[in-house]
Amino acid sequence: MKAFIRIIGEVVSMKQMVRGSAIVLMLVASVLCVTAQNDKAAIDQLKNELEQKSIVYFATAVPGAAGTYVGVQHIKGMALIVIHCKAASDNVSFIDEELAKKDYRKVYKDLSMMRGNSYSLIFDFGLNSMEIESGSGDFIQENDKVRYLNKTYADNGFATQEEYEAFVSKYRESYIRWLQVISRKIR
Repeated sequence: MKAFIRIIGEVVSMKQMVRGSAIVLMLVASVLCVTAQNDKAAIDQLKNELEQKSIVYFATAVPGAAGTYVGVQHIKGMALIVIHCKAASDNVSFIDEELAKKDYRKVYKDLSMMRGNSYSLIFDFGLNSMEIESGSGDFIQENDKVRYLNKTYADNGFATQEEYEAFVSKYRESYIRWLQVISRKIR
């Protein structure tokens, strides 16, 4: 009888644990859903601003980060290609001069091509906020290393799926921050 009561007690405890786990999973799913909605909202906002002003290329200095720039190429209805660059010190004055001339296309291209610059590119094809294994062709490039989001963690040189997801998450957050910097400057 004591064993039977103990088993019933364990079953009740397991039900409570399952309920608690289900609640936690629902909360995590809600947060991820809100984050995805916020990402999409930031992308849609910038896309609309670029389309309304017929902007294909735009670049700007990042406020409060000397020698750091962000730029975007907008392929209407298809993609945003965003660059974040820490310029080599001997390139900063040249980039600043081109920004003053509002030659955004040249600045955008020079950010990734000038020797000594350290940069990251995010290709968001389909304007979907960089979905892992989506088949969209999205990728992240750090200087000369490219990570394709429609490939597995192992194909991208990561030891685990968690490491790969953390890498993509970091860049997704950066991507949204970069879009916000660009959006504020366009207004």
